[in-house]
Amino acid sequence: MAERNAGRDLGARDDTNDHQDIGRRHFRNRRVFGSGPIPWKVADPPSLCIETVDKNQPGVDNSSMQLSEHFSLKELCRSEVAVRLGIDNTPTDPIIIAKLADVCKYILDPIRAKFGQFTPNSGYRCPQVNAGVGSKPSSQHCKGEAVDFELPSMSNYNLAMWVSDNLDFDQLLLEFAVAGDPHAGWVHCSYIGAGNRMQALTIRKSGTLQGLHA
Repeated sequence: MAERNAGRDLGARDDTNDHQDIGRRHFRNRRVFGSGPIPWKVADPPSLCIETVDKNQPGVDNSSMQLSEHFSLKELCRSEVAVRLGIDNTPTDPIIIAKLADVCKYILDPIRAKFGQFTPNSGYRCPQVNAGVGSKPSSQHCKGEAVDFELPSMSNYNLAMWVSDNLDFDQLLLEFAVAGDPHAGWVHCSYIGAGNRMQALTIRKSGTLQGLHA
């Protein structure tokens, strides 16, 4: 499930304790492998024409909007919880859409350019979807600032280490990885631009650790 995780704020913005709570309820393993950091290059995303969309207007659908070279708005809004609850999880706020474009450009696109195609687990979450996964309103997912992901080609620990070594980010969480099991857990990463904290944490069932730990 894409929404196995949710966020709380340390200060104004942090996605740690709620991730622990949701992870305890939905923790499961995924298949991934190992690799190391290699330089990358960020390509400029296509020009965005972002306008507020009235969802009640017939025929209006911005879900196919391309946010960056490799990712669309639809990919950043996909949600199993939204489908199950019958909720439209597509944002109309141009500020949120612009933030999602930054997450794509500075986090997801470099990963895609280096490691190949993948689909994010969870990106934007509207308030109803966020409540449906048990998260708090302060989650960075609700602001379009965070994304959760895994890769088929490497372990979540190695993926988190590559992000830590190569990208600029606000908060990087290695969630529920298990020593000796490269398939367990997932990676959460947020981006806000100016003011990025470069905070890296490991979240386990037993608690939260500073830094990244296999």
